[in-house]
Amino acid sequence: MKLARILLGLFICWQLFFLLSFNLLSLLQRVREFWQDKPSAEAVAPEWLHEKGRVTAAERAVIGVTTRWAEVSGQPQNWSLFAPNVTSIIPFVAVEFSWDEEPRDDRSEMQKLERRLTDLLKTGDVQAPPPAPWRHNAQASVVLLSANEPANVRRYVKFGRFRLRRYESCIDVSLASPDKEPDAVVDSWRENIEDRVRDRWRLIEAYLQWQLRRWSQKHSDLPQPKQVILWVRLYRVPPPEDAPSPWTWQGPEWHPVARWQPAAECQPGLLPVEMFNPVVDRFETVRERHESQQ
Repeated sequence: MKLARILLGLFICWQLFFLLSFNLLSLLQRVREFWQDKPSAEAVAPEWLHEKGRVTAAERAVIGVTTRWAEVSGQPQNWSLFAPNVTSIIPFVAVEFSWDEEPRDDRSEMQKLERRLTDLLKTGDVQAPPPAPWRHNAQASVVLLSANEPANVRRYVKFGRFRLRRYESCIDVSLASPDKEPDAVVDSWRENIEDRVRDRWRLIEAYLQWQLRRWSQKHSDLPQPKQVILWVRLYRVPPPEDAPSPWTWQGPEWHPVARWQPAAECQPGLLPVEMFNPVVDRFETVRERHESQQ
């Protein structure tokens, strides 16, 4: 028992040393960079500033030992709260309900629907969809924004809806390269969309079905939409040199991700959710992933 207590005490002391030394030494490189061009620091610790001498050697030895212990014991210390890797792109999902179809000779029913959707747009509960190359009639669609997207992006506070936020974060898609415009990364954007649809099509389908059920309960006078489209609306944090005055977000940028057609019959071997291909600006079917491909 006595030996066990001694070993436990040594382990606790080692853990305290490990946690303090690993985390404090990881900050020294930033301290060194900050003081490197300061004459006062150069006069006090010239060797340490240039990563030379016994102090630097001891620092490296301790970092080496603690890094190995972190890997062996499964205690990585690369945690952070909001810094230094703060995202510069914030995505919100949105759902489009569309009754768009090929033009017909008799447009009386469609005109009634358009008038009803125009009345809904005036209430502010829904938005008009952005321009899209696949549309025949933009007046036959409305967009429902996520409950998590603030009505005023410059002044807001979030309470509740944590589970919804977590769910929507599983189906949104961010640009492959935050520092580039969408047109410059269109191939990577297509790959990201395809990967997201392939991996999480069940989540996407369930989310679109849930939004359609809620919509139908609230607007029972409307026919069932022909298409339910998942969009992502991206807001960017402008770089300091390009930030407007007064400061505000850049965006939103609209990007279609997936489409579900409630009345369409799902073909064997194909997913019930289609992906959007930004290279050719259209929705495309996605084949099921076989077990050998997973």
